[in-house]
Amino acid sequence: MVKGLKTLLVGIGVCVAIVLAHFMFEWRTESQLAQAITACDTWNKQPDSAKDLPGLLLFCQPHELEADLYKGTWTSPQKEVTEAMRKRGATRIYLSFVPAILFVFALPYLWYFLLRRVRELRDAVTGTED
Repeated sequence: MVKGLKTLLVGIGVCVAIVLAHFMFEWRTESQLAQAITACDTWNKQPDSAKDLPGLLLFCQPHELEADLYKGTWTSPQKEVTEAMRKRGATRIYLSFVPAILFVFALPYLWYFLLRRVRELRDAVTGTED
C-alpha cells in the first residue's frame, strides 16, 4: 500500500463523520424550529380570551425575529422559536474545521507523493531505475 494512504483514508472518514453528524443535528434542529413555529402560529390563532395578552399577535417566522434574536424578552412561543434558531446555527462552525482536518491528514500522503516524484526525476536525470 502507498505510504500515507491509510492516514488520508482515516482523515476522509473523520471528515465524513463530522459532516454527517452536522447534517443529522441540523435536521433535528430544523424540525424543532418547525414545531416551534407551528406552536407560535397556533397561539396566534387562539381566541383572545385564551391568551395572556388579548389582542396581541406574535411574530413567529425566523426572518421576523432574526434582528432581535439576542435581545428582548419573548413570550413563551417566541422564546421557543428563538432558542431553536440559536441551536440551528450552533454547529455550523464545525464545518469550517473539515478542510483543515482533511489537510492535516493528507500531509503524509502528499509528502510521500512529492518524494516519489523527486525520486522519479532523479532516476530520469541519472538514467537509473529502481
